[in-house]
Amino acid sequence: MQIVQQIVLRLLQAFIVVGSVVIAAAVAVWIYPPLFPWGLVQMDRSPYCARDEAYRASERRYELVQAIYGVQSGMRLLEPNTEGYELWHTPQGQFWIPAGDVGALTVQVAEQQVDLYAGGPAFVKAGDVVVDHGAGVGAYVRQALTAGAGKVVAVETDLENRECLRRNFKDAIGLGNVVMYPGAVEGEQAKGFSATVYPIFLESEKEPGGAIPYSKIDLLALELKLDRIDAIKISSRGVILRVLDSARDTIRNQGPRLALSTEEIEDDEVEISKRLAALNPLYQRECRVCGIDGEYIVNPDIVLFRSLGTPRTASAPATSPAGS
Repeated sequence: MQIVQQIVLRLLQAFIVVGSVVIAAAVAVWIYPPLFPWGLVQMDRSPYCARDEAYRASERRYELVQAIYGVQSGMRLLEPNTEGYELWHTPQGQFWIPAGDVGALTVQVAEQQVDLYAGGPAFVKAGDVVVDHGAGVGAYVRQALTAGAGKVVAVETDLENRECLRRNFKDAIGLGNVVMYPGAVEGEQAKGFSATVYPIFLESEKEPGGAIPYSKIDLLALELKLDRIDAIKISSRGVILRVLDSARDTIRNQGPRLALSTEEIEDDEVEISKRLAALNPLYQRECRVCGIDGEYIVNPDIVLFRSLGTPRTASAPATSPAGS
């Protein structure tokens, strides 16, 4: 009987110890949520990002949540719904948005406050030419201009967002610092890009016959007479691979810095890395923001790529100094 009592006592002690550890862990995660993905990373449940990188990227998601609360407290409606649009004051300045879309604006401004699409060394440098694919109402456009970009090409296929871009960057558009590309930019033209089933552009932006202008980034550079493209940010969901395919020559020959939102299943970060390595093996990646999927796997939501050069420049023979 004494032996049974000792066994039960030991089991109770073990239960109390384990329970205390579980409770302590739960409290720690409640106080500082990034500890949960940190634990998953230690269990090798981060197949794409390195451990330290995945933890830091998970911290940035927590910073984003905190930034959203801060932005919300600084939001103020300046002009109520007029013709379907509202003017809001934000910590990043004033923005026209589609009426009722203040939640999306709050997140976009918070993203810029914590530099989700940036990082050091500076992602956008003075005089850079930047392509923003999925520009929305222009939160990142403004961030790029503030960082010193000489020209930002805004690619946006939503009619209301395009009207907001016109209002938000009227002066910059007039000066040529912001260019609104009047069409869709992807690797291959999707069926149904017509005025009937894809009614997102103004009549003045449509080609004769009602078709919607369509281009690739490689062609866009020629159309707009851009000498180079220094940085490309793609936050349009589900189309990253197609957009990258549309920039094959630019990626191969110029090695622009890339900021890619990979939240959607179609935007497979592994396939993205393979495509980029095939075009320019000198790219290095950084997991900027990570999230946790339904299977408790830590996956990147935003990935940055920087090139150490281009295959052409890396393989070019060294030239001798003049007179040697």
